Amino acid sequence: MKALPFAALVTMVCLPLVLSVARAAETNKDDLQGVWIATSGELNGKPVPAKEVERIRFTFKGAKLLVRGARDEDKEEEGTFKTDPKKSPRHLDITLKGKTLHGIYEVKGDKLKVCFENGGKAENRPTRFATNKENEEVLIVFKRKKP
Repeated sequence: MKALPFAALVTMVCLPLVLSVARAAETNKDDLQGVWIATSGELNGKPVPAKEVERIRFTFKGAKLLVRGARDEDKEEEGTFKTDPKKSPRHLDITLKGKTLHGIYEVKGDKLKVCFENGGKAENRPTRFATNKENEEVLIVFKRKKP
């Protein structure tokens, strides 16, 4: 008999915590929503040529991600993304054409930094916003497109 009131108390205390964590994850995804235009890039420790960078665009729309890049005649590819705002730096996993890229991201105002591994291995997720020639990593800096 005493277990029922205790269970109700635990539920009343824990439910708001669970909901606040879920809201934080959604708010975090909301920070990414919209169109982002690349301003600079780095691949394996070397700068990406400006002509290639200017064609890169990420569009976050709900749980979908549209990626326009320097390849495939600027064709836009549709994928998905997941974030984990509890990690530091925050995690961003992008899935395109059945391949998941494991990365990190940071949003500051209208600037977005994304760094991800290019080999499809979660254990190679970057831990900082930089690349080097030993790892297959990509760093892209974006600016939010004004509506």
